[in-house]
Amino acid sequence: MKFILASILSLLLASAQAAPRPASLEARRFGQEQAVNLGGKIGAAQSHCASNNFGGILLSLAGQSAGTIVARSDPCAKLRLADQLVAGAAAAQCDAEGTRIIVEAAMDQVHAEHNFNPFTGNLDLVCNDPTLPATEILRGIPPLVDPRTTPGGSGGLQPIPAGAQDAATKANAATNAILAAAKAAGKGPGSTKSVAQQLVDLGFTFIAGLSSTTTSTSTTAAAAAAPAATTAPAADLSTPSTATVGTNGKTTTTVTVTVTVTPTATQCAAPQAAAPAITQAPTSAPSNGPGSVIFSPAPVVGLTSAPLVLSSDPTRRFQVAQDTFVGQGAACQRVADKLFNLCANALNGGKIPGQTGLAIGTICTPAQTAAGTGCLAAVAAAGL
Repeated sequence: MKFILASILSLLLASAQAAPRPASLEARRFGQEQAVNLGGKIGAAQSHCASNNFGGILLSLAGQSAGTIVARSDPCAKLRLADQLVAGAAAAQCDAEGTRIIVEAAMDQVHAEHNFNPFTGNLDLVCNDPTLPATEILRGIPPLVDPRTTPGGSGGLQPIPAGAQDAATKANAATNAILAAAKAAGKGPGSTKSVAQQLVDLGFTFIAGLSSTTTSTSTTAAAAAAPAATTAPAADLSTPSTATVGTNGKTTTTVTVTVTVTPTATQCAAPQAAAPAITQAPTSAPSNGPGSVIFSPAPVVGLTSAPLVLSSDPTRRFQVAQDTFVGQGAACQRVADKLFNLCANALNGGKIPGQTGLAIGTICTPAQTAAGTGCLAAVAAAGL
């Protein structure tokens, strides 16, 4: 018996000594560097907004923030969400203070760092659509980038590119200062460039899809807009190079008025026809009867999508096709999504002459954004 007990104790001691020690864990970056906490920020505006459906309009949008900055998401999605937030302030009938709170939250959304998977890449994912954000007061605010504080090159992590950490530190300091100034002024400094190109102008070039090009000898838009009496000499553009960013890392595009980039033969097929301009169809104020049209999205590629109408159910006032909604936020999102799907299916199906599925991002996505923003504005204008 004593022998058996001694044997059991020996086995237990040996097992305890052989057990692996707890791994040393790094704090999760998501909650420290990227979280925007839109719900908390927008919630502070609720007492300043007259709409009884504040939650359906704005809090429902706030809940989408985290999904727009994860690695798998479209880096332009967070900018479209910021546009919807500002439009939502009007739809929720917010006063000046409520609008200020929501605009600042939208600025934080624009400024948020977009995550990327450090096991599969070491370059930031940044939106290169120069039309986003579409809201003028949000333009000119570049985003934060990965500070590269976690050592790379081990444990499956991709190595950190030389100079990336220093460039990230400087860029983040600059973008934080721009955001603070924008909040103090109530609007961003404005820019005709994509947020990706704005980062490049700040010296941060560690962006997925980046390629180098040399600027032309023409003056920039800013120089062209300068008064004729200015005597400062033109900048020497013959030696330095600037960088431009390819859309989604697949094609290269013109991102400033002085730069022209030709896509390589391996990056795209035959040139697409010019995308049609997107104009929003005006919507007259609806009557009080069920079926009255509140908002009709502008046709895209010649196709007309379902409008937002008043439903016959007083508890679910908004209707899109056969679906009814309690709040205008979800209803307007459905209007925008149906238009996008109609457009994308047509392009993918080869039903639009001169266009293919490659044009979805330049035709369907802007139309979707315009429809969502215009729909919320129409609801607000109708006093619903």
